[in-house]
Amino acid sequence: PQILKLTGDWTVAGVNLRAFGAYIVSIAGTGLIMYGFALAFQSARSRTGEVPWAPLAQEPALG
Repeated sequence: PQILKLTGDWTVAGVNLRAFGAYIVSIAGTGLIMYGFALAFQSARSRTGEVPWAPLAQEPALG
């Protein structure tokens, strides 16, 4: 945006700090897409009658 031009150079030790903003937005978008796929996958599994995935389920004790 034009407002970023008013603040001057954001380069520290050769690293452009403005890139972090774009990077965070990309990571958030990727996470949102992956979350959508996980929800769709879980919904599809429940419709087929398979046991839903439980990430916090404990393994049965041996012995």
